[in-house]
Amino acid sequence: MNLQNASVPDGDPAYWDENSGPSQAVGNEIGTIPSESFTILGDTSPRNYCVPEQSGSFALIHDFDGNDGALPAGVAIDRAGNLYGAAQSNSQNGTIYKLAQGAYGWLLTTVYNFLGGASGSSPQGVTLGPHDNLYGAAQGGIQNCTNGYCGLIFDLRPGPTACVTAMCSWMETSIYNFTGSTDAAGGGALVSDEAGNLYGVSGSGGAQQQGAVFALTPTVGGWSESILYNFTGGGDGGYPTTVIVGNDGHLYGMAENGGASGGGVVFQLTRSGNSWTESILYNIPASEYIASNPHSLIQDSSGNLFGIHEYLGDTDRKGMIFMLSPSNGNWVYTELHHGNDHLGGDDVFPNMTLDAAGNLLGTETGYSGCMNTVDYAFIFELTRANGWQYSTPQAWDHTSWAPSGSLAIDTSGNLYGTTAGCGAHNQGAVWELSGIR
Repeated sequence: MNLQNASVPDGDPAYWDENSGPSQAVGNEIGTIPSESFTILGDTSPRNYCVPEQSGSFALIHDFDGNDGALPAGVAIDRAGNLYGAAQSNSQNGTIYKLAQGAYGWLLTTVYNFLGGASGSSPQGVTLGPHDNLYGAAQGGIQNCTNGYCGLIFDLRPGPTACVTAMCSWMETSIYNFTGSTDAAGGGALVSDEAGNLYGVSGSGGAQQQGAVFALTPTVGGWSESILYNFTGGGDGGYPTTVIVGNDGHLYGMAENGGASGGGVVFQLTRSGNSWTESILYNIPASEYIASNPHSLIQDSSGNLFGIHEYLGDTDRKGMIFMLSPSNGNWVYTELHHGNDHLGGDDVFPNMTLDAAGNLLGTETGYSGCMNTVDYAFIFELTRANGWQYSTPQAWDHTSWAPSGSLAIDTSGNLYGTTAGCGAHNQGAVWELSGIR
């Protein structure tokens, strides 16, 4: 029997294992399996895609089944167009995967399975370093925090020798274990600069337990951690959610607590010698009973910042997409789009990214009505032409999905993301929206 890029009808690859051999089949290349008896069983379980498996230019390119992962949390893309992401698994420890395009579609490879305990579990997501190695945050490390493990930062890279199968695990290194609750315990949301330094936030660690911004710097003997800023929860903000490296070398981020109104802040950290000074660029308005949930901060080539926060509409949560523009030493706030205040239900934007032309792309989800609610989901676009025009290249009514984690765009303008639910097995999926440009 000869197999080449074998797959089942839903697009997932088919793997095989020999019980006599040797086999000449390697990875997903063409090869032979010695004569033996085996059975290929199809999956006849009910399908629950939640969103269509294929709809126009939208497609689910991988459905998780719990064995190869579940509840995926965003994707990152390398220069070759391969996708990487973190997912949970049946072992409850979590996994890192790679999706690469083959001759007959996308092929998933498990890059690393976490071992649990101090070695790490429940990875938050991954970010690519300058040399396409993967960094991320996970539970584990030192048991010196209130809830047990203080968390760790990991580095994943291919092994030193060539892999001859599709199932080779990468090498994992714990580059930093947080030491305690006053360190940046539970830190994550990593970003990398061109020099290979990593930056991230801790939502509740730090000297005042109001969160911190930390840096990890590669050294000859490993990595060195430094706390760049400890939040107090007052006018400077608290509970940071994200940080990015700006075009000017400053750090920019958002926090969901504190500030002038109590709804959080958009902040800037500027290096001064060996210390960093915080400046508040915008105070996020507070809403009773609704956390501001600021996220998806991005900067364009002109230095403008874009982000999302939430507020209380007529009755439920609404999303707000905004821009902050530098102007004569100040920052000017502009509302670009917000959820429908009159739907009588949530209307929020889970994530967002910027394409090469400077347009914003993201996801939107919510429901309308009170007694008889209707769930809906969009992939939206905000184009700069004629004053930030909002449109929905993809829309579904009577469906509920859970867009999760970061989005990625390839050099052809195709958009990729994940949903924590939906998919053929209701374990989550990776999706693609092609042909936007």
